[in-house]
Amino acid sequence: MIYPILICTAGRTDKCPAITDLRDAGVPVTLFVEPHEAAAYKRVAGSKAEIVILPERDKGLAYTRNAALRHAVEKGFDWYWMIDDDLARWYEIVKKKAIQIPITTALEKAQDLFPKRADV
Repeated sequence: MIYPILICTAGRTDKCPAITDLRDAGVPVTLFVEPHEAAAYKRVAGSKAEIVILPERDKGLAYTRNAALRHAVEKGFDWYWMIDDDLARWYEIVKKKAIQIPITTALEKAQDLFPKRADV
């Protein structure tokens, strides 16, 4: 199972490949959006997405990321992903060669490493 995915986004409903890739893979995400963009992002993200509408607009990325962090704490997440909305390609290195893989595979492979590291 992929850890909860939080995406802070603004002004990119027409170009947000990470959101559409996750939607197409059937993976639920939580988007943090400004009030005037909530409906547009709901259309892009699909029915599995949770839309968290920020109380204020035009406050910047740090404001939005702090809202996402508060959300993660309130939900009691031990682990979660906070990824950029515009990430379009995911790779694995195999025999010194970058091989493109689906977003879900990339996240699963990465999070499998976390419990093995005492310093994470």
